[in-house]
Amino acid sequence: MSQQRPAKGGSGLDVRAAAARSLVPVLTDKGSLASLDEHSVVARDRGLLKELCYGTCRWFYRLDGELNSRLKKPLRKPDRIIHHLMLVALFQLRFSQQANYAVLNETVEACRALDKPHLTGLVNGVLRAAEREGAQ
Repeated sequence: MSQQRPAKGGSGLDVRAAAARSLVPVLTDKGSLASLDEHSVVARDRGLLKELCYGTCRWFYRLDGELNSRLKKPLRKPDRIIHHLMLVALFQLRFSQQANYAVLNETVEACRALDKPHLTGLVNGVLRAAEREGAQ
């Protein structure tokens, strides 16, 4: 039985990684948000998990278009979860009140938590450009 390790010092890492994981079946037409696993995060973060997942889905076409325009080429299939993670981050940059520096930092750390440390530079670069240039 595998358990998810808690994030160091806060909720940002686990909830973003959990949101990215939850969006994979939804965005590949193999699941729905009705089956959202809220127990993958601590109780105090369940509302944030819902907000991130539902908001990312609500604004998916806008966010996906913006993200795809910032990527030179699509991510490889094993790394698609990072695409979903960046969609969550773009949702927060565009539609939440959270400080941009916190969104960027916690998303890069969530990339590491998803065992994709080789993509942290890409995530950081894409999100910093998005922050700098604003919505297209």
